[in-house]
Amino acid sequence: MRMSAFRFFVALACCSAFAQTARHPFRLDDLARIREVRDPQCSPDGQWVAYALGTTDAKEDKHDSDIWMISYDGKRDLRLTSSPESEATPRWSPDGRYLAFLSSRPGKAKGNQVWLLDRQGGEAVQLTDVKGRLQSYEWSPDSRRLALVVGDPDPDADPPRAPSRRHRSRSSSIATSSSRMARDTCSAIATAISIFSISPRRNWSG
Repeated sequence: MRMSAFRFFVALACCSAFAQTARHPFRLDDLARIREVRDPQCSPDGQWVAYALGTTDAKEDKHDSDIWMISYDGKRDLRLTSSPESEATPRWSPDGRYLAFLSSRPGKAKGNQVWLLDRQGGEAVQLTDVKGRLQSYEWSPDSRRLALVVGDPDPDADPPRAPSRRHRSRSSSIATSSSRMARDTCSAIATAISIFSISPRRNWSG
């Protein structure tokens, strides 16, 4: 109920702000002025909501997304990322110390990777270096590991012009400490994993 109320508040605020500035019939170029709030995530202590804010630069014909967080009472709104590359899919660690997000910003590995912000301070650090297309991820209940869904393109297929749905997916877990473990759960190309959840006991993911 609290999250639903927040989503309604954000949507209402965005609509109200646009209505106050729009003094003419809606035009196609007005679309670039609309800010899109995506994927709100409440912090474990219930005091903050992290979200991705999408904007469009009409002159550069470029879409960008950054991570923000707003206090639950709406009095403080903080921008957490501002790189030229987009950041999305924020996820709080269950202990509340870290905020992870996905981005393809330059780092030790190319493509979409998980980056980590420590709420105690400092710049975001790249956590993963997977070579496939990282589709989704989730924290383990103890905040020590991440479960990932990574798509592998068919090596025999021609390069697709648009993102292909015929990808194999695998689920892996990666420790946030120096030791890392990856486990493939795919047994065939036909196997596809897109949505999963980790059990509280941490011994199953499905």
